[in-house]
Amino acid sequence: MTLFFQTPIQREILIQKIRTNPSLKRLFRTGKNVTQQINDDINHRLNGIINNFFTLHITGTAGSFKTTTAVSIAKKFDPTFTSTQRVSFEYEDYLEKFKTSQPKQIRQIDEQAFMRGTGSLRMIQEIQEHIESLRKRQNSLIIISPEKKYFHDNLFTYMFETIDNSLTATCPTNPTPHEPRLCTCYQNRTAKIESCKVRSAVKIDDMYLGFYIIDIDWQNPDWTEYELAKDEYMKRLVMGEKKRTDYEKIAQTILDENPNNEEYKNKKALKILVEKNRPNLTVNEIELVCESIAMVRRKNH
Repeated sequence: MTLFFQTPIQREILIQKIRTNPSLKRLFRTGKNVTQQINDDINHRLNGIINNFFTLHITGTAGSFKTTTAVSIAKKFDPTFTSTQRVSFEYEDYLEKFKTSQPKQIRQIDEQAFMRGTGSLRMIQEIQEHIESLRKRQNSLIIISPEKKYFHDNLFTYMFETIDNSLTATCPTNPTPHEPRLCTCYQNRTAKIESCKVRSAVKIDDMYLGFYIIDIDWQNPDWTEYELAKDEYMKRLVMGEKKRTDYEKIAQTILDENPNNEEYKNKKALKILVEKNRPNLTVNEIELVCESIAMVRRKNH
């Protein structure tokens, strides 16, 4: 059993990435580890030896432990970090909490901010402007988002892509440490996690520079707090406390406002049209409106 594990689909995605990206292929061949260098650099920044802050952008496939990595890094370099106070699921919440920030504190914007109602393209532009002002407050920021394309690389000190991870656990049927995802204990939630590592590929301008590996304390109360806070946030969404959008209605309105919409046949042009007409939609909502436009067109023809 290898140290790091991917599900079959994750493994296939990774294999295709390695095949098509020479720098990633080279990284896996050399296995270069830059963990200590990055840890030293972050410590120097937070201690004022060099720029007094850092910005970290973490991307990766679903279930690749992006948030686990973010919370663990924040706690590692900021003992005052707590999930309930420093993790924000919406940008407005982040700005409100930022008003009371203290020097050297680390804050985090969760990927939900990009997937839900307030994660608009306008918000992304505001974040880019906000990052430029972080140095004055001596605050650091970790952003988790589904894709790196939302931001320019030069906004961040580091960009991580969570590549793979390892888990060791015991369970009622197998007291010997084993990989729980190959055992029913993981699906049944009876696995007792003994150890966990997450390996991220460090990127600059789409070039993979080395691996960053962090040990995860699965019993860290901040991780539990994050899960509870996220569950509560999702419950509020389901209960309708967030405004629901009728995507088909928006799609029809955009078509009515743009009678020459036939020229927007390919997906890229259509996304640009929707972004221009509805700049406050989230990235995820733009995709849904584009799909709705296709449905409305089929109905009309």
